[in-house]
Amino acid sequence: MKNYNQPARTVTLVAPVGGVSSGDPVQINKIFGVCCNDAAAGEEVEVMVMGAFNLPTTAAETWAQGEIAYFDPATGLLTTTAGALDIVAVALEAVTGPAVGSFMLLGPGFATQ
Repeated sequence: MKNYNQPARTVTLVAPVGGVSSGDPVQINKIFGVCCNDAAAGEEVEVMVMGAFNLPTTAAETWAQGEIAYFDPATGLLTTTAGALDIVAVALEAVTGPAVGSFMLLGPGFATQ
């Protein structure tokens, strides 16, 4: 196929203001993923947009397996509270808070409401 580019499990993006560290969840416009490397603001960063990751969650929340996760860019945490936040993942395990993280399934790599 002439127009196929890549599997796109990992994509190259430009790090946002403040930069990023390897393992950080990051949302750039509607693209959500987990950083593969450290990058200063404006530098290129490899971001995994599909897969299962242990990601930081809001500590006081309880998660059901399969529950929708929203990303709060102000805190850098995933939450069960939608508000105006985008859907970015689903929980792979039940967690009866407080917890500092939970296994989340990402895909297909873009955030939506």
